[in-house]
Amino acid sequence: MPGERISDLVFGLDGRLWAATDGGAAYLDVGANEWMVYTTADGLADDEVNGLAVDADGAIWFATERGASRYDGVSWQSYRRGDGLQGTSVTSVFSDREGNVWFAQYGSGLACLKNGHWFQYTESEGLPDEGVRQVFQTKDGVIWVVCRSGIARLNAENQWQSYHRSKLPGLGEPYTAGVDAQGAVWIGGPSSRGVVRFDYSSRRVSVYELGQTVDMSKGKGIGQDRDGAIWFGTGIGAVRFDGSSWSLAGGFRGVMSAVYGSEDGT
Repeated sequence: MPGERISDLVFGLDGRLWAATDGGAAYLDVGANEWMVYTTADGLADDEVNGLAVDADGAIWFATERGASRYDGVSWQSYRRGDGLQGTSVTSVFSDREGNVWFAQYGSGLACLKNGHWFQYTESEGLPDEGVRQVFQTKDGVIWVVCRSGIARLNAENQWQSYHRSKLPGLGEPYTAGVDAQGAVWIGGPSSRGVVRFDYSSRRVSVYELGQTVDMSKGKGIGQDRDGAIWFGTGIGAVRFDGSSWSLAGGFRGVMSAVYGSEDGT
């Protein structure tokens, strides 16, 4: 495994597990039981990889500190500032169900590659701010973003509806989000009382206190398993919430910087 920190995990359409690290990207070759590593020497935009996504064609996208790269299994293509991106660093990347690829650029807003054309979104277009950390999609197909001061959704009129963190009681600075089986959005971040569950359909906001020992400022990722429990990457490891109680999972103690929930609930 390259690097010392894993920032994201994703399964390719071929079943390969990919990892984003601070020393490049890699996938696990199960047969050989080893990691196949890719760096700038192979075509990656930068070895500091922040996020991963799989597009409709099965190509892997990499969000890096110096742009974004796409690998189709044969060739690499990279995009940097001036190629469609608004800034240098790409914080995360997301491929939606319609085949569009979204790029969160903390400090530079949001970019979208749609049918070969680039679109940019900033505070002027309705985002809460340009500190975009994450893009995700709910069950109804709506695109959401996590920003420094709040979250926002792109409505049917292609307009952003923003929700400042002051309107989500208990939430500090939003850092990461995930969606549960009911379509509600879970949000975590530093200086929060816990994690917030926002049910947009009912506009109901619920706060679940994590306790003083859990640090959501260093962890990343929220996912749901087949039993319906919600998992959170935190500063002390993977934390599981079953709807009534919290538990620290496994024997690992340290920063859990990536939690990935697969479609089968693993």
